Amino acid sequence: MFEVINNNTAEVMEQAENLQRMNARLLTSSQRVAEEMTSVAAITEQSAASVQEVLACAEVQQRRVEDIVDSIRQLNGLTHDLQHLIEK
Repeated sequence: MFEVINNNTAEVMEQAENLQRMNARLLTSSQRVAEEMTSVAAITEQSAASVQEVLACAEVQQRRVEDIVDSIRQLNGLTHDLQHLIEK
């Protein structure tokens, strides 16, 4: 009877040690996942900042193109006026 108890105790101890090792590996894996998530978050933040910069540059370019179009319209108007004056 004591032998059975002793064997059962040894099995329980072995299983507890296995659980302890598994928990240690799980903790290590969790820490790695947390580090990777932090890295991904940093990359995402950098990407978002880059996208904002690109958008800001695109808006500046859009305004410049609009200014050029307005200048061309004015030039066309002046050319038309000049042509009209020359024909008189």
